[in-house]
Amino acid sequence: QGSSAAYSLLGYYYEEQGDYETANAWVTKAANQAHAPAQNFLGVNYIIGEDNTKALEWFTKAAEQGYAEALYRIGSYYSDNKDYKTAFDWYQKAAEQGHSGAEFAVGNAFYSGESVSKDYEKAVEWGKKAYDHRGDKYKAEWIADIYENHLKDHKKAQEWYQKAAELGGDYSQNKVGGHYFHGDGVPQDFAKAIEWFQKAAEQGNAAAENNLGCMYEKGNGVTQDYEKAGERYN
Repeated sequence: QGSSAAYSLLGYYYEEQGDYETANAWVTKAANQAHAPAQNFLGVNYIIGEDNTKALEWFTKAAEQGYAEALYRIGSYYSDNKDYKTAFDWYQKAAEQGHSGAEFAVGNAFYSGESVSKDYEKAVEWGKKAYDHRGDKYKAEWIADIYENHLKDHKKAQEWYQKAAELGGDYSQNKVGGHYFHGDGVPQDFAKAIEWFQKAAEQGNAAAENNLGCMYEKGNGVTQDYEKAGERYN
């Protein structure tokens, strides 16, 4: 009996070479020796092959060993099938191991109220855990939107929009600009508003273009210039 880890590595190698049949043969050897990553790998392959029953079988084998990615995948399976309560239970198990996707899914459950009582504070709490483990602009924007639209904490909203803006999110760059323009959660600063509107506009954000046009039209922080305003509006 060979090493399950070695079998898996051979399988991953053949997959990278495009030899999927040989890859699956080696990974299956590892999976049959209760190698959780290999079991999860087969589950993913069956999902790709649209055999959800087989996928669930392999994910379950890996999950029985506490493999976080498999726990998350089972949660996703039940979520896709609209069984949100069961999905939440699986996401919770994966989240307790620090799985970022599962943490975000738990946060989203508290946000939507589909499987647990709606709780924006808990949604943000889990969203932050997900961000801490694997931060990206979308998680930061999601947290910021909850602070702004539901918890009405504009200072916290600005902090999280700023994080997302610095990660290149044009939606958040426009939001940061808007906060500086209105003095919402930060001191009013037209120069910083223009700076962030400009960053968003350079990425094709139409709302930011419109906001720049408004600033040129009214002369907020810039010399009033109807021609430049018109260019932005167009």
